[in-house]
Amino acid sequence: MQRTVAVDLGEAPYFSDDLNAFMIQYSQCADPVQILQVSSTVLTYYNELTKFLFLDKPQEEVVGKLYLDELYRAAHDYYQKMYYLVLVRSPKVMQSMTLDKNALRLYTSLRETLIQDISILRIRKYLAANAVPTKSFLETHQVSLPKLHMWTKAGTALVVDYRSPQKFQNGHIQVPTVVNVYPSGYTTLDEPSFPDLRFENLLKGCASTEHSLLLERIAQFEHIVVIVPDASYYHQLLPLFLTLIGYFILNGIPVPDIRSCVVDLNQWATIGGRVAGPESASKKTTQFQGDSILVGLENEHNSCYINCVIQCLLPIRSLTMMLLTNSYLNNIDYSNPVGSKGKAITTLASLIQTMYRTKENNRLYNQQQACSCLKLKRCCGEVNPMFNSDQEEDSHEFLEFLINTLHEDLRRGSNVIIPQYTNPANQVLTQDEKARLAWAAYMQKEANFMVDTFQGQTISSLQCRVCNYTSDSFQVFSTLSLTLPLGASCNIYDCLNQYFRPEELTGENGWECPTCKVKRPAVKNSQLTRLPKVLVCQLNRFSSYSTKNNCFVKYPYELDLGRYRLDVEGSARFRLFGVVCHTGNLDKGHYSSYVFKSGSQWWHIDDTVSRPLHFATEFISPDAYMLFFERVN
Repeated sequence: MQRTVAVDLGEAPYFSDDLNAFMIQYSQCADPVQILQVSSTVLTYYNELTKFLFLDKPQEEVVGKLYLDELYRAAHDYYQKMYYLVLVRSPKVMQSMTLDKNALRLYTSLRETLIQDISILRIRKYLAANAVPTKSFLETHQVSLPKLHMWTKAGTALVVDYRSPQKFQNGHIQVPTVVNVYPSGYTTLDEPSFPDLRFENLLKGCASTEHSLLLERIAQFEHIVVIVPDASYYHQLLPLFLTLIGYFILNGIPVPDIRSCVVDLNQWATIGGRVAGPESASKKTTQFQGDSILVGLENEHNSCYINCVIQCLLPIRSLTMMLLTNSYLNNIDYSNPVGSKGKAITTLASLIQTMYRTKENNRLYNQQQACSCLKLKRCCGEVNPMFNSDQEEDSHEFLEFLINTLHEDLRRGSNVIIPQYTNPANQVLTQDEKARLAWAAYMQKEANFMVDTFQGQTISSLQCRVCNYTSDSFQVFSTLSLTLPLGASCNIYDCLNQYFRPEELTGENGWECPTCKVKRPAVKNSQLTRLPKVLVCQLNRFSSYSTKNNCFVKYPYELDLGRYRLDVEGSARFRLFGVVCHTGNLDKGHYSSYVFKSGSQWWHIDDTVSRPLHFATEFISPDAYMLFFERVN
């Protein structure tokens, strides 16, 4: 039997000036399934091209003859490769290897498709009647660095930097009209599915929301210049080129001047061009962080309990920036059976990016368009059926679900510094040292962005009243659920005092002391041992008897948790930035939010309606249900 030679499909060009190189590469592959998968992918490319050429009937005055030539040339190139793989290479490999039922069915389908295809006749007729070059369009239509510099200074050229975001941040030309786009699906042929050629997919491949907003204005530019660091990138540019052409064809817009440019940053600097590196990229991100999003959300299918949570999460800059810039993508844990395999965080990111674009459009066109969280609601409903109904659910339960799901979606150890503590043998540890070791052990298993941002730790100490033996245990929390008194009003510190008050265990409720070996009276104490960056306090208004506690809870702009801490390191002060309110009762109610935005301004956001308001010494809202605080360093 012929030995199977491993072929790195990731190195396979999308099209080749020399078809022999392609044939030589796949002549070494003796795996029929691998060959058929590549054939199927190339067939999908071919079908996309023929759709542009024939189904949509692009007019030469819209597309331009040069671009039309490229579409025909690329389609012919794909057909030749498919012909070689299906009708030449596959039969030879099948002589020495038996295909299973699925592979044989795929081969038969591909073979019949090739034999019955009539599009190739029209393609060959066009190529015979027109002098079409053999090289790719972008390889033959380049622009010099000085001309590119002139176009960018005039603002007439959109520059598409086709590299990974990491390489882009390490160094790129600094012009106002540069976008970094690098969809992962465009850089490999070893996936059986064909990367989506829709323009919307290209927008998702942008390095940031700022870049996607700029790319949306592509029709306003006279020139589109795709820049690459060296000529070896040209074989990867065809899907990008086809996406751009397809966008103009489908929208009936005349295709502008599209060119390529090999950019050397040192040469760019010598002609007066500015070069950006990691430092300037960091400054740009910081500036972008300060821009708050103020966009309403439609109340669809009783989704107000989701709307208010989203509005209160937006001021968390680290979270918002992670979602806006898609920096979470490399940290998705697709193998975790507990989470949503990235669906939840991807859908949430899409919603936040849509809200940002809507905010920009509202500002530019003086309008008040709202967005919809229905896709997020449906996505969450797939993970937890509770959120799949049209009933109004509890906003605190949704927040806990969202935090836990995003935590499971993100790979452990993503961009979090894990503290290292050791426990010397035979050393008696203090409670503070035990707390540090417990948190370090937890972080070793669970550390990621959500843990680092939202989770804290408490210590629960049980002390025997007879022998004074003490047992310590540690709990991790994402929110503090505070019990409300039955009176007409109280202060939030009254609720915290109740939460952390010592609890006497006597009689039947006594503690089985490990030292005394019998049930003894004991005291239980709870303290904070680790403060989160974002603290969420739930004012628990709903009892198990389906009644609502309408106690008016007063809460300050700055909250001090120092008296409830075990240690004294670092700040224990928190600043309020969001409030979720609930009006009505358990059967029929409504959620809204109060959110602090940039410019020292509070806003009341009730679904699609937003209004500014004044914050007094104590925020007066008798309907507060959840309070969002940010730790002050």
